[in-house]
Amino acid sequence: MKVRKMQLVQQLGVVQTVGAASLHQRAGRDVVLDHDNYVGSSTNNRTCVVAAAAGRSNHRLQRKLSRLNQLQPLVQQQQQFLIKPPGPRCKLAEPSGKVAAMGHKSQYKDSWLDNLLIALFVGRMQQFTGMSTEMKGYEGFVDVARKVMQSRSPLLQRATTTQVLHSAVPSYLLKAARKFIPKTKRSAEIFAAASVFSCQWLVGPCEVKEVEVNGSLQKSGVLIKKCRFLESSSCVGMCVNLCKLPTQDFITNEFGMPITMTPNFEDMSCEMVYGQLPPSLEDDPSLKQPCYASLCSTAQEKASHCPKTSV
Repeated sequence: MKVRKMQLVQQLGVVQTVGAASLHQRAGRDVVLDHDNYVGSSTNNRTCVVAAAAGRSNHRLQRKLSRLNQLQPLVQQQQQFLIKPPGPRCKLAEPSGKVAAMGHKSQYKDSWLDNLLIALFVGRMQQFTGMSTEMKGYEGFVDVARKVMQSRSPLLQRATTTQVLHSAVPSYLLKAARKFIPKTKRSAEIFAAASVFSCQWLVGPCEVKEVEVNGSLQKSGVLIKKCRFLESSSCVGMCVNLCKLPTQDFITNEFGMPITMTPNFEDMSCEMVYGQLPPSLEDDPSLKQPCYASLCSTAQEKASHCPKTSV
């Protein structure tokens, strides 16, 4: 009897060990033994119970492995989404895949989302200015902007862009941003990343870059490789009055995040630095920039600076 009891205890220990290991391996829910059937059965029946439980566990494991294999392509897609999230990103139609050299106009292939955003922006500009255009897509946007430049003073041009930006962003979001977003290095870097993600349909290819702000290096800069708006308009005044100055003012004062935009009129690139206060109008070199004499149809070659940037 003692030997028999010892054998039963040993068998019970083996079963418990196997069951514990299996339960641990299956996250505590894959192998469940019927305790009443096990305790009230003979040794052979116990073996059958354990074998049946193991068989069911293996069957469930095989099914779940099969499901995991089926889900693997979806997981890879989700990983790609996290690495390269979809967004309103412009697509260059240039054979080289890069923006065109100075003096040549880059070709773009706008997506349906790009065209939707462009149409919304043009619609807002038409609503606030009464200007209309027969052109479609980005060319229509530039055409309306040019008519605003030709018919309004620099101050009214800047006010028009500010109106459009206000209409695009709800006032409660601006209020919440000013209240809850701290003026920190991390916040500035988030603004830079968000700009790259959301603004390429408007300004063309851009990327985050490391800049120095108040003696500290941080990735809160955005390099626009060749501004699509400046390239399409070829007008210093439109760049300054309809983009640079009102955008600086809107983000700095309405979002509460300082930003300085520095266009490079030599190659039409532009650098945006979040976390850095913009210069005063008197110290801003962009207001002293001469016209594109060979590109702008309304250029004044003899003027020391573009007359359309006058305050």
